[in-house]
Amino acid sequence: MTGARPILVVDDDRILRQTLVEQLQLEGEFTVQEAASLAEAREKLKTPDSRFDALLLDVSLPDGDGRDFCAELRKDGLRMPIIMLTGSDDEADIVRGLDAGANDYVAKPFRIAELLARLRARCACLKTVKTPCSASGHIRSARLPSCFRNRRKTVAFV
Repeated sequence: MTGARPILVVDDDRILRQTLVEQLQLEGEFTVQEAASLAEAREKLKTPDSRFDALLLDVSLPDGDGRDFCAELRKDGLRMPIIMLTGSDDEADIVRGLDAGANDYVAKPFRIAELLARLRARCACLKTVKTPCSASGHIRSARLPSCFRNRRKTVAFV
């Protein structure tokens, strides 16, 4: 479908990966590629023609920590939204993931509708970008995405 956003799902749980692929593609909103390991994700991201608007990244993978991979991607200049998926909702883990450069952090088990809403919200920031983020992370648009305009700082005490 034209206009579908390319997403990379990186998770070693085959059943969860398949479920995510099915759900993400259900409405034709996203096209999905999948990877079961960090090595496989690196290969997909390094492919010269690779284009992803977002990355869903598991924290615990057989060949490394997703948070370390996220930090590596950010260090390399990759700017696409990254949503961490994890089995832990511990505050220290969440902070570590966000500090590594993740845009969001979702604990498993999660509600698929909520994950899709978070993914749409992250991708909405790319609405004015004419070309999706490439593997190099370069965004080719002179306009600032609407989600970054007129931002105000808000502090909430709980």
